[in-house]
Amino acid sequence: MGGTYLLATLLYIVSFLSLWSLCYRAEVQTRLAGNVFANIVDGFRYIRRRRLILATLSITALNNLFVFSYATMVTPIAQGTLSLSEALNGIVVVCEGAGSFLGAHIVAATARHAQFARIYFYGSCMSGVGALILAGAGSFWSSAAAMLIAGAGTGCFALMQSTLLVLKADPATRSRVMGALSVAISSGPLGTLQIGVLAQWLGPQPAILVSAVLGLGLLAATSVLWPELRRRLG
Repeated sequence: MGGTYLLATLLYIVSFLSLWSLCYRAEVQTRLAGNVFANIVDGFRYIRRRRLILATLSITALNNLFVFSYATMVTPIAQGTLSLSEALNGIVVVCEGAGSFLGAHIVAATARHAQFARIYFYGSCMSGVGALILAGAGSFWSSAAAMLIAGAGTGCFALMQSTLLVLKADPATRSRVMGALSVAISSGPLGTLQIGVLAQWLGPQPAILVSAVLGLGLLAATSVLWPELRRRLG
């Protein structure tokens, strides 16, 4: 474990140095700070009037509540249900990161602006499909394939999540929109809690099945409520 954390730390240092070399000059805006609570209320009012921003934040919350929670069940399934070794369990977990890496890079290299919302929505659905496959996995290969698919979807989701918000939010309110994004992401611990309760009651794979079906159903409902998610961006 020590070597694993050392390698992770070195990779974070490489990432930090790569980001440090980027040149960006932020536009300086002079505006009165105003009342903090009034700014928060104004931010939520602004978000409510921007349909795609509201849809993006809703998808983020739903994914963290019902879809991404599958990750906490990977080891119980791999070492418990499937009786895989620690090494094979590690490979299954790595497949998620590999899928995310490949998916994000393919999208970054090929996607056009008009497709961003679609990639965000369908990437979220792909993560749910990967979770469903994991719920029925009976071998190392099927679980690894499930994690690759889920990871690819997560990569598309993660790449477009902030991109859509930055593109669609006015510069003056962008910081408040990104703050709302942090609130939506913070639903993740609740997702971990609910799938833990389900796993204790039903078992790891049935828990993923229930959570993923709920997540995909709510994602579908969200796309009906905000069809902008399935349309080309203007």
